[in-house]
Order: sequence, then structure tokens, then C-alpha cells
Amino acid sequence: MNQRIALFSACVFLPLAAFAQSVPLTQDSFVAQATAANYGTAATLKVGGAAADQALVQFDLSTLPAGITAANVSKATLALFVTSVTAAGPVNISLANGAWAENTVNGYNAPVPGAAVASGVFVTAGGSYLYVDATAAVQGWINGAGNNGFIITPANGAVNVAFDAKESTTTSHPATLTISLSSAGPAGATGTTGVTGHTGPTGATGATGVTGAGTPGATGATGGTGATGTTGVTGATGASGGGQVFFSSLGQGTVSQSALLTTTSGGQAATGALMPISGYMSSAVQIGQLNANAGQAYFGNIYGGLLQVLPRTTTFTGMNAVINPQDTQILIGVTVTITAQLYRFQRQGGSGQLILVPGAACTFTDASTLQTPTPTQTYANIIPPSELGVCSSAFSATIPAGDSLMWLFSMTSSTNQSQSLSQSLNIDASISLTSQ
Repeated sequence: MNQRIALFSACVFLPLAAFAQSVPLTQDSFVAQATAANYGTAATLKVGGAAADQALVQFDLSTLPAGITAANVSKATLALFVTSVTAAGPVNISLANGAWAENTVNGYNAPVPGAAVASGVFVTAGGSYLYVDATAAVQGWINGAGNNGFIITPANGAVNVAFDAKESTTTSHPATLTISLSSAGPAGATGTTGVTGHTGPTGATGATGVTGAGTPGATGATGGTGATGTTGVTGATGASGGGQVFFSSLGQGTVSQSALLTTTSGGQAATGALMPISGYMSSAVQIGQLNANAGQAYFGNIYGGLLQVLPRTTTFTGMNAVINPQDTQILIGVTVTITAQLYRFQRQGGSGQLILVPGAACTFTDASTLQTPTPTQTYANIIPPSELGVCSSAFSATIPAGDSLMWLFSMTSSTNQSQSLSQSLNIDASISLTSQ
């Protein structure tokens, strides 16, 4: 230690000399991400591992000779002693972008990395030194940049190493910062300012030159208009804006593949048909299943296939529906009303819940105006528009991402005569659903 002091003293006062000086390490610590623990008294500085630890070191440059500039720094080297290597890998050394204190810094208030000093420096074995060129960092500090020290961070998620802290009592190799200086010698005293001489007389102003006597030339004739260039190729038509259209269908044009809708003796809906979007389904579903379990309707009870899931939250604005009865007889004097109501299927674990979408419904009503000698009227592949043909409805409903959409067809009946209200009707259906 005494030899180092003596060498330093000699270097300070010898002009035109070059020497290296190690500046004091004032504080070091490491932090574990997202924890409030402080490791300011730890014997090692951990980097990486499960908590992605980061190490901090700071040095005092006030011990450098007075009057030096960044130009006097020819080299600065940061040395870190590798205490142990649990998992070899690269580390990054950067300027610490903020103030910190050794006895209070933790995973919540630690500074973040600033400008890079060295990136991807590989650490392979313990018991050795890691050397980093820190010349630019030291020159910046001498030029007035804030000195918050260095921060050492893992360059990937696998590295797990430790360096000696100044509190180490085993290997005792704390971080060092060695600065090589080229000295220009002490500046000489400023000489006395000389006496200011007398101001000389102002010279005479020179004569203004003669303006030229030439007349402007005549304006030239206008040139002829050039030929029209060839019309460029028409660009491709851009994609249409606006929303999407979802299509669904039910039945295949035959009684055996159509959906059966029925009513009770009191004219209420009995059997309905449930149809997912976008997709196809022909089997009937009991209306009572929708009201089971206090409004809970489970996936396995309603539709055995796969339901399409909305990839994003979508606002739907309208629907157009067509139904087509298949070889069905309805008693004269009986009015049947068919409703297509939109539901959303909200998943809950392995099952889910059907929730009615307000306003998203279309209603078809049979006017029962056909009078024939027979007591019934027959619908056989009616082509829309017809009494039970086409329906459109505008509404606004926002459905969250992850839900599925399903249509429920149901039928009720009424009469102004003494006819049975227990009716059945086989239908095919097609619905388009528009969105913004």
C-alpha cells in the first residue's frame, strides 16, 4: 500500500508523464427482481439465476488529479473477479441510469441499464477476472455526465454467476476501475495582459462603381405545348372496408333433414331447433333445456359438435333470415308465429351458459288467410317471399371475444276458432349476421 502511494505522488508532479490510477470503490450491491430485499452487505454480487439478479458497482473519481480532462484519459478498465459460476453464459455491462444507495437499493427502486459499456461478455469459470474497457464511460463522467456507476445484467435467462463484493472475506477481490492518464504537466501562470494600442483612423469610403448601361434583352417566344403522355396503368382496387358477414344454415331441403318445431296444447313453444354460427345443424332441441338449472344450459346438453369462437370483440348490427317449410300441414284458423332469437354461449370451464342477446330476433307470422275446402293448408317448399319467408332486423349488440353465437328457432300458435293449438312445422332456415 505504501509503495502505491509513493508511486502516485511521483506521477502527479512529473510533467509529460503517463501513469495508471485505481479509483476507490465506494459502494456495491445486487438486487433480485421484484423483491424488496437489500443485499448491500452481501459478500458476492449475483447476476442472473431464477430471480434475474443484477449487480451494481460505483467508483469515486474525485481522487483523480485536479485539472484533468477527458482527453487525458487514454484507457479505463473495469475488473470484476468471478467468485463462482453456477451456469456459464453472457452478461451485459451498462451505465446505471439513476442514483442508488448500497444500504437501501432493492428490486423495486434499482436503476435501469443506461448506455451500453460492453454487451454479451461471456463468463465461463470462477476464480478468474473479467476485464471490460470502460474508457468512454469514464471520459463521459469527467465531461460532466452523472456518475451512477455500472450495472451488470444477465444477457439471457440461463446465466447464473457471482462476482466478489468489497465485503468478501474469503477471496477479497472487489471490483476495480483502473484509469490510465497522460499528463501534460501543470499549467504555467497566466502572463500580464499587455497595454491596448491606439485605435487607428477610419479609412475613406471608396467610390461607388458605375452601373452598367446595357438594355435588357427581348423575351423569347413561348415554346409549343408538348404531347400528352401515356395514361398510366390503373391501380388495383383496394379492399372493401366495413364489417363481416356470418352465414348459418339449418336443414337440407327434405323433411328428413329439416328441423321440427312444435307447440303445446296451450300454443306455447315445445320443441325448437338450435343452430350455431357459422355452421350447419338439423336436429331439434327441447326448448325446456334452455331453462334448466335456473337459466344454465350446458355445452353437452345442447350441441355435440364444435362451436366457432369469436377471435375478437365484435359489434353486430343486423340480421337477414329466410325460412322454408317442408311438406307441413297447418289447420285453417290457426296462426303460427316462428321466432329466430340470437343467443351467445359464454364458456365457463368445460361447460357454459346461454345468454339471450336483446333485440337480436326475427319473427315470421302465418296470416292463415288461405281458405280451401279442406280443413288444412299445406306448405311445400315455399320459395321466399311468402307468408313464412323473409325477415330482417336491425340491432346493436357487442359480443366479447371467446364467446360463440347460436340461433334458437321456436314456434307458438293461436286460433280464433275451435282448433287444436298443438301444431308441428318442419323448416329449413338460412341466416346472415352482419357486423361493424
